[in-house]
Amino acid sequence: MTQPADDLIPLFLSEALDRLDHLDEILGKTAPAQDSEDWRSARRELHTLKGASRMMGLIEIAQACHQAEDAFEIPGELDFEDLLKLVQRIRNMVGSVIPGELAESDGEQSVRSP
Repeated sequence: MTQPADDLIPLFLSEALDRLDHLDEILGKTAPAQDSEDWRSARRELHTLKGASRMMGLIEIAQACHQAEDAFEIPGELDFEDLLKLVQRIRNMVGSVIPGELAESDGEQSVRSP
């Protein structure tokens, strides 16, 4: 029998990748001005992805999203290049989630290393 979350993974992946694509679009090649609509939108995308990851039990992804979200809330938390690297790391983590391929760890799911 598959885990109930397995049925939701394709939906999670689709929405997560859409959010990451939108985040990439917002960040482009320059940092948005703090407190601009783009800045708020980027924070919102990360916040939503963090919540969805937590609900799916993907704690490592949620923690990375939280770190990136903090970078938007606390000026100087990360420089822009480090933020872009963190977003790419989140994308890689999301990309490694495959239905039926989640490892169990203390009742929480974690992304299995390739």
